Amino acid sequence: MSIKRRFSAADWITLGHKALSAGGAEAIKLDAICKAAGLTRGSFYHHFTDHTAFLTVLAAAWAAQNTSRLVASLEGVEDADARHLNDMALDLDFALEVGIRELARRVPQVAAIVEEADAGRLSVLTDLARARFRLSDRAAADLAFIEYAAFCGMTLIRPQLDRKTLLRLSRTLDGLMRRHADDACGGSAPGAGQELAQDQ
Repeated sequence: MSIKRRFSAADWITLGHKALSAGGAEAIKLDAICKAAGLTRGSFYHHFTDHTAFLTVLAAAWAAQNTSRLVASLEGVEDADARHLNDMALDLDFALEVGIRELARRVPQVAAIVEEADAGRLSVLTDLARARFRLSDRAAADLAFIEYAAFCGMTLIRPQLDRKTLLRLSRTLDGLMRRHADDACGGSAPGAGQELAQDQ
């Protein structure tokens, strides 16, 4: 007789991310997530004190995977890291990004985590803009904000965009950024010849 493996907290988080990506915030309400797991509320409460605690842990796991790991991989920013960052960003689950932000509008604890993650991402983008184009701190921060706003807008408007289209749009945006940096520098900005993304 086979023994069913115990459903761990990590299993709940993995299931929560998948459900949030596929069905949005409604899919991770308590009854819905227990039904998806095929388990009772008692199993859920064995790991989480309440549903808000579960959502908070879910958001923290998202931030660790999709922001902290990304930031750590780009320590000591160099111009060449721009393409690496772009590849990592395009590999994110856009539907999950949208779902997490939907939760943030409903749950203050999740909103705080998302705000911190956004700050970390913007910091990396600012460092990259400064390194690639030798812009002032303020100009680099402005360019980073516009780039990140474009990324968040893509995830919201078309979370299911295919990679080829994402690469084309990203290359277009990078061209606009390079031209802006060139104008700001009054000439050819260092690193301006680098493509952030190319069709594969």
